[in-house]
This record gives sequence, structure tokens and C-alpha cells, in this order.
Amino acid sequence: PIKTLEYLASGRPCIMYKLPGIPPEYIKHIFVPDNECPTKLAEKIVEVMNMEITNVNTHCKVAYDFIKNEKSINFQFGRIHKFLLNNI
Repeated sequence: PIKTLEYLASGRPCIMYKLPGIPPEYIKHIFVPDNECPTKLAEKIVEVMNMEITNVNTHCKVAYDFIKNEKSINFQFGRIHKFLLNNI
């Protein structure tokens, strides 16, 4: 999901529903409402807005590092390269 990757790479909090297409390793970097009710989404937004800024920044930095280190073009190319070397 490229949009989720872009949101996490932005360095800002990503608040979204847990959609079926989102890989499990992304979920720990996303602020997810308890369910898909609009009220729960609003509550999650308020919750994040009320968090200590240092906690939010730390959470966003960890998400950014995850994208940078594990989902970057270089990392993904390395995985493809390794796969090809082992299967050709």
C-alpha cells in the first residue's frame, strides 16, 4: 500500500483504520481506532492530539526509520537481487 508507506514516511502521525490490505508490520506504526466507527476515529484523533509531543515525535521517528530502512528502494532491490541470485 503505497499511500500508507507515504504517510509513514512523512514523519507525522498516521491515524487510519486497520484495512485488510495493510501488512501486519505496518500496524504498530499506525494509530488505529478501536473499530471503524467514525466516532472512534474522532476519539483516536483527539487522543493523538493530546499525547505528549515527544511521544508523538518518537512514534513518528520509529515509523520513518522503519520505512527508510526496511521499505526503501535500496532495501527492496537488495531483496529482489538476493532472490534472483538464489533462484537462477
